[in-house]
Amino acid sequence: MKRNLIPIGGAVAALIVLASANAATTAVPGALVGTWGKTMQESTWTRYHIPGEPGGHYAIAIDASGIAKLYHGTDPTRTKRVLFPFTTMSTAAAGGTVKFGPTTDGFCPGGATYTWTVSGGRLALKLVKDDCDARRVLMTAGAFARE
Repeated sequence: MKRNLIPIGGAVAALIVLASANAATTAVPGALVGTWGKTMQESTWTRYHIPGEPGGHYAIAIDASGIAKLYHGTDPTRTKRVLFPFTTMSTAAAGGTVKFGPTTDGFCPGGATYTWTVSGGRLALKLVKDDCDARRVLMTAGAFARE
C-alpha cells in the first residue's frame, strides 16, 4: 500500500472525525478486538500485481469502538510493531461480517466487506466486496495471528 504522509494535525483530525462517526455504531465483537499480525512476502504483492510493496510484518489493530489501524514493520530490535499506523479505517461488525471504511490516507477510497472467523488465535478474513486491491491482498493472503 502506498503511504502518503499526513501532517500530525491532519491525522489527529481524521481520527477525531472517525471516532465521532463511530460513536453511533455497534461495538466491535470482543473476539475481533485486538492486534493481529502476519508476514507478507514481497513476492505475494507481486503475484497479485501490486509491485513495489515491501515484504515484512503487517498488523491490524482493531479496537472495540470501531477504529482499525494498519501497521507495517517492526522496531529496530525487531521485537515489536512500529509505533505509528500508516493508515486507519472505521470498522463495524455484525455477526460474521466486518465492514471497513475508506482509509484515512485516501489510498482505499471506498469501503470493504469481509466475513471473519477467529479460531485458535488466528483471524481469517474472506472477501465479500473490496475494490481496493492492496487492502484485499493484505486482508486475504493468509490468516493473521493474535499478537
